[in-house]
Amino acid sequence: MLGDDGSLTRRVALRGGGVAALAVFLPIGSAGQPIAVAGDPDAGPLFLTEDELRTLRAVVDRIVPADHHARGAEWAGCAEAIDGLLGAFLTDPPRIFAGAPFSDRAGSPVNHFAEFLPLDAYEEMAWRLRIEGSRGRPELERNGPVTGLQTIYRQGLAALDEQVPGRRFAELSGLKRDLVLRTSRNPAVTELMEHAVGHTMEFTYGAPEYGGNRDLVGWDYTGYQGDVQPRGWTREEVERRDADGGPAPPLPDVVPREQLVTALALAHPETVRGALARSDGRLSALRGEIGAVVSAAVTATREVAGAAGGVTGGR
Repeated sequence: MLGDDGSLTRRVALRGGGVAALAVFLPIGSAGQPIAVAGDPDAGPLFLTEDELRTLRAVVDRIVPADHHARGAEWAGCAEAIDGLLGAFLTDPPRIFAGAPFSDRAGSPVNHFAEFLPLDAYEEMAWRLRIEGSRGRPELERNGPVTGLQTIYRQGLAALDEQVPGRRFAELSGLKRDLVLRTSRNPAVTELMEHAVGHTMEFTYGAPEYGGNRDLVGWDYTGYQGDVQPRGWTREEVERRDADGGPAPPLPDVVPREQLVTALALAHPETVRGALARSDGRLSALRGEIGAVVSAAVTATREVAGAAGGVTGGR
């Protein structure tokens, strides 16, 4: 379903293709790599300042806004979870990899997810490089200098607060914040959103131990049951049709063929995984990869339609 302004609605995008499908329609952002950082939405900031955290809350609110179906990313604690990622090495062990095998949501007496794992020397160097950057250290710049997430977020949030003279970004209305994010040509803002979109998606719809998805709001919204081990599923639950199941409703006549082809082109999981892997977590590259897939699908559809027309015409 399309929104009143012609944009793809949040519910359809999530159920029709997840982050990969959203990448086709979002103007900026990232489908980044999975991350795991625990955080407390009600606690103060770990790395950011209070003002920076307030601005970040305003950003994630526009990436996954609340609607009449569910609360959004701000309520889910995504800004605090991102702050936890930026300050991951301020805790011991660093809150990077959650434990296993079970949470306590399905029969386990212990929540192993909440017990974060220590990093080995290689993992610590790799994650410090990603989060803190190389900071002029020769041993970390064998392939050139690296700007860490801490710098990217700090500079991007500062740039957003400078977009409207005399007003902080968080003080703007939702529509004005959307306008700023869509029209800004500031490289710091672009770089910020390359990462913030992916992080917000991951924290909104990931396991709550990772910092977001407060009160399982993301799972409730999408109808996802979450981790069900060690209880698992009974045979009856596996074979029983969902309460709201039944034949899928027909597609409305107003869906253009191009949109349908786009959805079908992304339907195969191998296609999506391949595009994500080749894009290296960057939305700009991901959009190019998915654009190529969709373009090929559109071309093939036209060729098939043309061939069918030729056969029909020859009869």
